[in-house]
Amino acid sequence: QQPPPPQPQPQQETCPPKWAQGELVTVRELLGLVPWYFGLPPKSTQGPTPYDQAWLHVLDPEGFAGPWGLRTAERRATCYNYSGAIGDHECSWNGPSWPYETSRVLTGLSNYMHDYNATQRHTDVNADLYNDLLMQYAKQHTQSHPTNGTTPWIGEDIHPDLGYWIARFMMYAVGRSDRNRGHNYNHSTFVDLILSGLLGLRPSETGLLKINPLVLAGRTRWFAVDHVRLQGHDVAVVYDVDGSHFGAAFKGLSLYVDGAKVAWRPGLGPLVHQL
Repeated sequence: QQPPPPQPQPQQETCPPKWAQGELVTVRELLGLVPWYFGLPPKSTQGPTPYDQAWLHVLDPEGFAGPWGLRTAERRATCYNYSGAIGDHECSWNGPSWPYETSRVLTGLSNYMHDYNATQRHTDVNADLYNDLLMQYAKQHTQSHPTNGTTPWIGEDIHPDLGYWIARFMMYAVGRSDRNRGHNYNHSTFVDLILSGLLGLRPSETGLLKINPLVLAGRTRWFAVDHVRLQGHDVAVVYDVDGSHFGAAFKGLSLYVDGAKVAWRPGLGPLVHQL
């Protein structure tokens, strides 16, 4: 079933393309969270800093939160227009959800969870949020619509409220010759978000390897990842809540390096090993 035609919102005289070049605009954009991708915002042991409140906009439906993806511009903005009209440019960053940008934000959130003091974060910015956003991001990796489970695929921009690929739909609507260019698109860092984010493999330049999964005990009973090559070593991490899936020998959380078990704990939590 074809998605409905995008419904543009009324544009104001002050909206693009009439914005003056080189001047600031009063619109929050999702890319404002990218500094955490690089670990740039300051760390604190005295509670949240003024920067930390930026993450609350990820939770706000009038901010960046959407049912099918994070919006690239806040919903409350006067010039928010996530879809545009047929014939307009299909690659807009004033609202559509871009998996590329979402992946950068999820990496930033992973760093925020792993590398910053827990007392610095607001209570709703937690592992549940990371899991929810990662699941939403995973559901975007579908050729037709996140609800129907069709061919795994990644495209350009997805409608954050209706869940269809905006650029793909607009190009098909006018019969453009490059309408299938999304087949070669790869704006996804899915593997990194699973390994370093969800499963918490955090290597360092000093050879100290930290394992601290963001996996939620109530959602995941077991997982395993093997043959992860880190600094000349083969690393494996295995978790089985009660030993019923992999066997009693694998009950709990185990870290293996080059085939040898080097760290273990009875449940989810941090493990540390010097490679």
